[in-house]
Amino acid sequence: MIAAPAMVTASSVPVACVVATPDTAGASQRSSMSFERPEAVVPKGLSTLFGMRASGDVGVIWRRRPAHIGAVEAVSDLYPIVELRVGDRWQVSLDEGVRWTAAERGRWRVGPVLEYRQAYRDKLPRGARPLPDAVEFGGFSQWQTGFGDVELRLRRALNSYQGWSGDLSYDAGARLSSRTAIGVELRGAWADSRFSGPFLGLPPTRRASYFTLGSEVTLGHRLDERTTAFVQGSADRLYGDDWRRPALRSRHVFTLSLGFTRHFGAREADSLL
Repeated sequence: MIAAPAMVTASSVPVACVVATPDTAGASQRSSMSFERPEAVVPKGLSTLFGMRASGDVGVIWRRRPAHIGAVEAVSDLYPIVELRVGDRWQVSLDEGVRWTAAERGRWRVGPVLEYRQAYRDKLPRGARPLPDAVEFGGFSQWQTGFGDVELRLRRALNSYQGWSGDLSYDAGARLSSRTAIGVELRGAWADSRFSGPFLGLPPTRRASYFTLGSEVTLGHRLDERTTAFVQGSADRLYGDDWRRPALRSRHVFTLSLGFTRHFGAREADSLL
């Protein structure tokens, strides 16, 4: 996940969670790790959906994060983790929205995505305008290398700031023991001036795009065959002349997260990504 401008998303994976960045409207919690799990006994309606096999993870995450973009003061909150996988092509989560793999060739996967971005708008400084949460539609392209996954996403906000945003990320992981794994994400995010302008209250002649670069580390430990606990830390830095305004006290976005997830559904292939 990325740390984003006024927006964020919660984590959604068995062992992971991240902060969002705009991709600009909020980065993403996507450094995911999953452990091989035995068959879970669940009601038939949860193990299949529209005639396709289904599995997923539910849980909760506690976050210590900036009150808003550029804030020095931090706030704490609880956020649900929900991730559902249906068949081989559908994925639904609070973190990555609804995505469908439309085409797959070798290690490449592409498809459309519909995402919900939660805005960071607590205790805004004078001169900053609160932005509504955003619904964004776009597409993704993922390349599964032998050393991790590289993903590019581009989206357009259908409401809120109504601009374009995108992000590029690299995710990799390693098993430390039979029950413990670590995941690392490197990422960059961008949002056009329709995000930074309204948020900072700038006139059109002074608006510029929004950029961030950052990383995230997630450590997960399997408590039993279906329950995983994790701790995650992320750091992102804001770039761009507009972000030098005195109202925004810091260019750094630090987030600490603790959480757990419970797996349901069919056995998953053993994977750290």
